[in-house]
Amino acid sequence: MPLFYRIVQEHWAATALDGEGARLYGGRWNSPGVAAVYLAESRALAALEILVHAPREALRLNWIVIELEVPDSLVEKVSPTKLPPEWRLQPSSRQAQIFGTRWLRDYQNLSLLL
Repeated sequence: MPLFYRIVQEHWAATALDGEGARLYGGRWNSPGVAAVYLAESRALAALEILVHAPREALRLNWIVIELEVPDSLVEKVSPTKLPPEWRLQPSSRQAQIFGTRWLRDYQNLSLLL
């Protein structure tokens, strides 16, 4: 079973897996209004996501690492060739949001590994 990681500010620990932040603001792979929880394949990658996106002053707060073990049968792996061509753009492309939102609404699996 693969392990996935999420790093959150300590005061958000109880709601770290509810997808509310992504629902409110959208993300690379979801449109606003659609809940999603973003995880990483390693602690280092989860930390990098925080360093890239969090305001500098937030880095002084207390953070926790959440480790999740997900059965292989609940992880859908997607080849990069199946992704929208603009999926790597910053800020995220609308096509990536449409792709992820469609996947989330179809709800065929617990997690999408890109």
